[in-house]
Amino acid sequence: MHAAQSEQSETQIVKTQKLKMSEKLTFGIGDFGANYSWTFIASFLTIYMTDTVGISAGGWDITSQK
Repeated sequence: MHAAQSEQSETQIVKTQKLKMSEKLTFGIGDFGANYSWTFIASFLTIYMTDTVGISAGGWDITSQK
């Protein structure tokens, strides 16, 4: 029982503060920017691979099968 009391005394309750609206907005803008850049890269790669390289969008072109 002594070990259980020791674990409980080591566990601390940490109170956290709520974020301000300006902080929420800042995090949201940063997240939007990151997602926008990855969407742009993925879109570019999709168009490049299908139009320039010639890979089919479905991954497997059944028209080339004999």
